Amino acid sequence: MLVYDRDHRHLGVRVGPKGASWFYTASVGDGRMVRREIAPANSIGLDEAVRRAATARGQHAAGVDPADAVRARQRAALTVSGALAAYLAAGGARGALAPRTRVDYEGLLRLELAGIAGRRLADVGHDVVGVCWAR
Repeated sequence: MLVYDRDHRHLGVRVGPKGASWFYTASVGDGRMVRREIAPANSIGLDEAVRRAATARGQHAAGVDPADAVRARQRAALTVSGALAAYLAAGGARGALAPRTRVDYEGLLRLELAGIAGRRLADVGHDVVGVCWAR
């Protein structure tokens, strides 16, 4: 259940079925409502939640999405083996990877890409892949 504060319209508290509670903020921009999690309600006070909600609303009004920064950090930390594992878990680009293809890709990672499997995906370019395949 998500309940909004009467005095601070854009601040709400979400209470989960097991009693966990989180502060949320909501703002409208570009014709859509955006809800953002602020923090667990037991970790910060109301004044801090109001301040963070105001900051989040200001960022949204300026067109800044904090989730973009989180996604960028996650992409930067993704390794070659992690990317292939995510691809296989998703079932390939179309979501329907044949079992034999999955086995082939896992073998490719284990044998051919072993030298770069632990490297960050952001650091792997044509030069690295060319060296890998030139062996």
